[in-house]
Amino acid sequence: MQKISVLLVSRDSALRQHWLDIENEVYEIDQAQSIIQARQWAEKHPNGLVLIDIALVDFSGTYWQLLLAHPTVHSLVGSLKPSDPEGQEMLMAGAKAYFHAYSPTSVIDTMLQQVHGGNIWVGQSLLSRLLSQVSAKLSEAAPAPATAWQQGLTPREIEVAQRAALGHPNALIAKDLGITERTVRAHLSAVFEKLGVADRLMLALKVHGVG
Repeated sequence: MQKISVLLVSRDSALRQHWLDIENEVYEIDQAQSIIQARQWAEKHPNGLVLIDIALVDFSGTYWQLLLAHPTVHSLVGSLKPSDPEGQEMLMAGAKAYFHAYSPTSVIDTMLQQVHGGNIWVGQSLLSRLLSQVSAKLSEAAPAPATAWQQGLTPREIEVAQRAALGHPNALIAKDLGITERTVRAHLSAVFEKLGVADRLMLALKVHGVG
């Protein structure tokens, strides 16, 4: 099995060491201490993953924007003090993930696998914020046929999908529908598979007739 190329970008040696704890047979890991070095690495590692310490992001410069918007390399931005506005800015710039820099290595490993598989990774709070914004903007547009995306879904799956597309967390969906969170997750997995979407952002677009 071909290893996944991963670059750790930070001047903080302690943080890089924390990220290095993910190293196993799945990853081929390199290290860098600047965005410029990361850009050079990206040109040689198509489909690579770049973990970036947000402390290195120069908001007045362009190198980090070029890296986050790279056509083939996926950037994942870690912050010691994550916030929803900051995370939203990173995603808008092209990042595929925004996370607490010192997340447990098991979480970072899962995140890397998800992003490598084509998904986006953000916290629940930011996800809800983004979905609410998507729903608000799309509701202002001409509505799509109500049943266009519902074909093949059960009534319960439709209810779960509608609530998830509005940014409702699993716990709230479970409470509203009188089911368990485990059942909500099962319904969402079925919905994702049937609609051919990878995450809730794509689901929101599909529900609103955009995806």
